[in-house]
Amino acid sequence: MDEQCLSMETDLDTTHMDNTFQANEDLRLLKTTVIYGANASGKTNLIAAALAFCRFIVNSTDLKKDDPIECYKPFKLDKSFRTQPSSFKIAFLGNDNIKYQYEFSLNKKKVLSEELTYYPNGIEVKLFTRKPPVIELGEGFLDKNVTKKVLENRLFLSEAANNLGDEQMGSLYSYFKKIEFWNVMDNIARLSKKVSEIYANDSRLAQKLSQLIKVCDTKIEMTLIRERDESEFKLPNDLSADIKQNIITQNKYGIKTFHQVQGIAVETQAFELTEESEGTQILYALGGLILKQFETGGVIFFDEFNNSLHPKLCRFLIRLFHNPKSNPKNTQLIFATHETTLLDNSLFRKDQIWFTEKNKFGETELFSASDFNAPKFDAQPLMKEIEFIYGT
Repeated sequence: MDEQCLSMETDLDTTHMDNTFQANEDLRLLKTTVIYGANASGKTNLIAAALAFCRFIVNSTDLKKDDPIECYKPFKLDKSFRTQPSSFKIAFLGNDNIKYQYEFSLNKKKVLSEELTYYPNGIEVKLFTRKPPVIELGEGFLDKNVTKKVLENRLFLSEAANNLGDEQMGSLYSYFKKIEFWNVMDNIARLSKKVSEIYANDSRLAQKLSQLIKVCDTKIEMTLIRERDESEFKLPNDLSADIKQNIITQNKYGIKTFHQVQGIAVETQAFELTEESEGTQILYALGGLILKQFETGGVIFFDEFNNSLHPKLCRFLIRLFHNPKSNPKNTQLIFATHETTLLDNSLFRKDQIWFTEKNKFGETELFSASDFNAPKFDAQPLMKEIEFIYGT
């Protein structure tokens, strides 16, 4: 099976330069990338592979001796691949704005190889190479006294960051912890809970989220997030203490929306967020995550980004990533969708558009619109983007 690569590097196109940013002296990157494909073409599997890669890095040290490696999922439509290793590779900019390349291969039981390289001043320098049972520290690895032992089903990068206290590896490990993965249909309740926990204690962000929801033509004048007191929960006395505590924890934050009463300019009516449309609930969750990530930078992966959201609203959220005022730290968005109305040359450059397709062997192939002459599409009307960005 051939290697498939998704790149966020720009090509030579000079259109929509706000959709890009100069990452360092030698590298210009895209702020967003969209992945299109027919049902069962593999676009979800592409994001799932990225999730498996990052989740294994973040959770590797949770594995005990002889635990299976869950992210190992070989290609099953070819018998010769069912027991073959899976390989992952990523090139990224660390917190020091230097390019790193990290890769590993594994099977169900153990890590078969692992390598980390970086490029200070554009020069390739090895940090470490692992070919079990040997781990060789390169000249770029600062602490040469670090313990070079790790369980065969764990990653050395994760082990050094978490259990060996290595600050250099810890900084790189933190990069992967910041990457967000969401499927809006499966995880919307969990994402809403996460957003509420963050925003209940940050009035400035909460105000920005309220403003975002207001300008998106939801007819909502304001949103209010607050932590509920335990006395507000009227639960049956015969419930066990554990069940009561679980209910309270799961419903700890209350989210109110306020609509103007028709014909009365100064009066509003409060609703629970759960009384709003599915699209509004998704906007609350996605909008909250996006605004929070704009504060820190990083990467967000969304699968089925368009579900229950009007295409016009999808465009608005995408443009927030492109605008340097709303996205000053160049947070990147990678999302999969089947919403073809977003295929618009007023919104995307060709190098931002990727396609998945199954070949005759059932393998997913990934290719960019830059590889051929993409058709042009009419532009769609914008929402109140300027009003939100500038807070007018």
